[in-house]
Amino acid sequence: MSLEEILPYLSLVSLIITIAVIVYQFGKWRQKSEMEREEIKKNLENISKKIENIPEEFWSKFIDAYKLLEKKEESPQQVKKRGSKNE
Repeated sequence: MSLEEILPYLSLVSLIITIAVIVYQFGKWRQKSEMEREEIKKNLENISKKIENIPEEFWSKFIDAYKLLEKKEESPQQVKKRGSKNE
């Protein structure tokens, strides 16, 4: 068997191997993209939960700040001194 007789078979085998590698790599890439898609969905869900909580947190902090401002503007009340227990 000379090289010219083996060449058609060799090219056919190399073509089959090449197609198998391409299909394997495509499947691997597709699986990776699915995993990335699921990861992105989880991240978006976490972010959306945080965004939903922002108005509640903002208003609660705003109300606390408003109450502190009101207390600051109130006129001070006189405090009676307590006598010590020994006296």
